[in-house]
Amino acid sequence: MTRARALPKPALILLALATLAYMGSGHRTRLDAPDEGAMLYAAERILHGEHPFRDFWINFMPGQCYVLAGALRLFGDTLRTARLLTVLENFAAVVAAYALAAVLSSRAAAAATWLACAVSLGFFMVYESQNAPALFCGLLACLAFERWLRRPGPGGLAAAGALAGLSALFRQDLGLYAAAALGLGALAARRRRARSLAGLACGFTAVALPAAALLLAFGRWQDVSLGLIEFPLSIYPRFFPLPYPPLRAGVIEFFPFYLPFIVYGGAALKLAFFSRGEDRDPLAISVLALGALFWAQASVRADIQHLQSTLVVALVLLPWLVLPRRKPAPPWRWALLALAAGLSAYPAARFKLDYARSTAARTDLVAFSLPRAQGLLYPRDAVQAYEQAVRETRDCAGPGGRIFSGLPRHDIAPANDPFFYYLAERASGTRYYFFAGGVTATSAIQERIVSDLEANRVDCLVLKDFSPSWEPNLSFVSSGVRTLDAYIAERFETYDAFPGFILKKRRHG
Repeated sequence: MTRARALPKPALILLALATLAYMGSGHRTRLDAPDEGAMLYAAERILHGEHPFRDFWINFMPGQCYVLAGALRLFGDTLRTARLLTVLENFAAVVAAYALAAVLSSRAAAAATWLACAVSLGFFMVYESQNAPALFCGLLACLAFERWLRRPGPGGLAAAGALAGLSALFRQDLGLYAAAALGLGALAARRRRARSLAGLACGFTAVALPAAALLLAFGRWQDVSLGLIEFPLSIYPRFFPLPYPPLRAGVIEFFPFYLPFIVYGGAALKLAFFSRGEDRDPLAISVLALGALFWAQASVRADIQHLQSTLVVALVLLPWLVLPRRKPAPPWRWALLALAAGLSAYPAARFKLDYARSTAARTDLVAFSLPRAQGLLYPRDAVQAYEQAVRETRDCAGPGGRIFSGLPRHDIAPANDPFFYYLAERASGTRYYFFAGGVTATSAIQERIVSDLEANRVDCLVLKDFSPSWEPNLSFVSSGVRTLDAYIAERFETYDAFPGFILKKRRHG
């Protein structure tokens, strides 16, 4: 395996600055209420001494919640701090992808990986998501594995396993996939396989096992099981699937969806029929396995947000697939690499440009005056309604009072607006503060929500007419469960209503 030199420092610095500027642009005019709000509220509750799965329920590993809580504590409890953290995490994932592609191929080819990953992650950015740090740690694990291949030692694979375990603290599925992919690479390396796998497993468990023990010690088992086992394995595939877009709908627009197919299929053929001996690179096998496992998980819900991780891995492997290892590549191969990388980035670049143009053309954007959302621009009518709802809910609940952010009806509950808790600076009256299809609309969870609202004596509700785009899956089908709706109708009355919001307070007497 040949070592690839880094790009010259001036080029790297310019590339890094351009990437940060691109990723940071446009973050003032987007509001990702469900996912972003869920993460922000969880971080906020951690800052107040609460624990995930005991005081609030989530359906992901809480690593990102603690990282975000630390950033909010150190740099200010504002939306700006949280979004800058997202930019840095996605930037780190791009740098790791470049470093891994450089090891597999060459520095020039890795620059194509950098650019394509930066453009794609910079547009389809999910604020405060756990995906970017999990991906970053998984790529670092592959780099640690490559170091072990060059310098075998007792601690090399343990370090790779520990980084895979660190990935699992952000997303348990991606961390496990990283560990499995490294295991396949270790077997392909043919170096004391039993000892190698033991070192990998020791590194992984040294990080993941203490975290799991803490979750079980502080959390409620029924909530841990629901969020980390039942939801990803059965609820998510059943209630949230999205079909792959057909190529006839637009080859260029949907090329990023199909690039992993092309790259992983081609890489498998290259390894099986065109690589012999030393050329059958264990690192390439690990990266291929990592990307394929990421794709198998992400393909359940085939939108660009959930395919990001496997797209990045495909872009890492692309130069290795297209360019020869030990001789100069003919121009047509470089052209093919540029074409594939360009097509994978084109939809994101075009959509971001169109979004910037449409935003610049709007004359109704105004800034939020709420302290935590200062600088966020949104349509004037929406800002006025949101801030009015926050003011009235604060007055209704009083200092330190708990509230509930729900929907006009809860038999269909694919998502709500947990962002409201963060901006209103009020805690949720139930540990099930954010909604998920297949969870919130069930009888068991609605009964727990009602019990929480009674136990915490919640007096104020905000029911937001929050309707995500309809999807062809069970999350948008009525469960027939109206337990929570019946409770609200019996115990609460409307005291104000305006476009998008219904505000209710507890009946007295």
